[in-house]
Amino acid sequence: MPGDIDVHQPDFFKTINTAFTSTSIDDWKTYLRWHLIHGAASALSSDFVNEDFNFKEKTLRGTQQIKPRWKRVILSEDGAIGEALGKLYVAEYFPPEAKARALELIN
Repeated sequence: MPGDIDVHQPDFFKTINTAFTSTSIDDWKTYLRWHLIHGAASALSSDFVNEDFNFKEKTLRGTQQIKPRWKRVILSEDGAIGEALGKLYVAEYFPPEAKARALELIN
């Protein structure tokens, strides 16, 4: 029937509804602002990068030193285009016979 929704985790929706209705709008604004800044920190000025590192890496994970900028850029790009770049590399430099040999080795 159109309009029906099959919910596999009803407890989640009950809990999130409670959170939505019991949390002030100012708290939600702060929470969402933090997530926006945290998500964009690596693309912002060094002040944001450093503060994000100090909290996320230093405080939460115990990492003592931030990676050099060139390494952070490489990691970011690899995360964004690594899979697509890998496919292009394989298409250019990995002939079908090599794939067949590799599959033969693992089977």
